[in-house]
Amino acid sequence: MIKTFRAVLLIAVGLGSTAAATPEPRQPTARWVVNYDDAQCVASRNYGSEDKPLHLAFKPSPTGKVMRIMLIRNGPAADAEQRPAMVRFDDSKPIGANALAYGDRQTRSFIAAINLPMASLAAHRQAAAIAIKGGSFDERLAVGGFSGVMAAFDDCLANLRDVWNVGEPYSTRLKGEAQPKQPLRDLFRSTTYPAQAIRERDSGLVGVALLIDETGKVRDCMVEEPIGFATLDTMSCSILTKHAQFQPATGADAKPAKSASFHRINWKIGA
Repeated sequence: MIKTFRAVLLIAVGLGSTAAATPEPRQPTARWVVNYDDAQCVASRNYGSEDKPLHLAFKPSPTGKVMRIMLIRNGPAADAEQRPAMVRFDDSKPIGANALAYGDRQTRSFIAAINLPMASLAAHRQAAAIAIKGGSFDERLAVGGFSGVMAAFDDCLANLRDVWNVGEPYSTRLKGEAQPKQPLRDLFRSTTYPAQAIRERDSGLVGVALLIDETGKVRDCMVEEPIGFATLDTMSCSILTKHAQFQPATGADAKPAKSASFHRINWKIGA
């Protein structure tokens, strides 16, 4: 079941594509690493050195509707900011997007993250290079073996949906759905509305998928229906991951079970 609720405050933005330069792509310095985590599927590759890494990473949403693309390098802590971005596979038409750029204090990494519909990547499984511009990054990277990574994601996501009872036929194993201990709308207040989104008057619906374990803890959150405003997409998952508490789902044996919970957050200015 998909549940929709409103968050207080919201906005909208236009985005132009930027023509990509065509230098020789930077070559990787390491192999692809595909992490079959118990709550997520992530593939990454280093294009820098050990002391000055430049990682390209991909993370698909549980249902495979959205792919999160990330560029990661060393950098100081910095507040999150939405910036225009562009993704281009080989010499295909550039894909316009928004990137969330920020410096992570704990890992001392600077990150630019972009959410794209998986359909945007479907035609590029055989791509030899990807160009990404946004959040102070301007890179063109060789991605040999990308088709193998996408195939690995197919397998990983099938396993993830099985383990977490995501969608049909797995959800039929559950006797009862996970239920929030307090209305999720109460977690979204005017103080949680991103300042940049308020300034730029961004608003709309963000659809997210939560993976909830047997204790009711949110183990992962991924945007399934991005609004296109990186601040709102990211803040939706940040708030729910940090603050949402659930009574776990129950299996056919009436014991707590892993499950997925889908919600839409209606970011809107005003109550």
